[in-house]
Amino acid sequence: LLRSWFFRIFAIIAMIFLFFFNMGTIIINGNWDVKAISSVIPYINLLILNTVQAIIAIFLASDFLKRDKKLDTTDVIYIRSMSNGEYVAGKTIGNLVVFMILNLIILTEA
Repeated sequence: LLRSWFFRIFAIIAMIFLFFFNMGTIIINGNWDVKAISSVIPYINLLILNTVQAIIAIFLASDFLKRDKKLDTTDVIYIRSMSNGEYVAGKTIGNLVVFMILNLIILTEA
């Protein structure tokens, strides 16, 4: 996932967009509710980011299956004794870890 250009471009655009979004909400004087509750800015950041991440995850999941067939990496999986559930769980946990790291980076930015 970290080697995917699609994910890299998404992560960079998300960090830049949310940085300017944060600066815009801090500078604007009309939004009293954003300034009154200090946890609103990180909450909105993660709300926007996770909504887009859900859409991105669908495309990345379909890309994994295509890439496995194209590169013929399934032979390596067949040599090891693992079930389909373990294979899917490993892929899912790997994606979740990468998205969690991106969420932590965005939270430290906010």
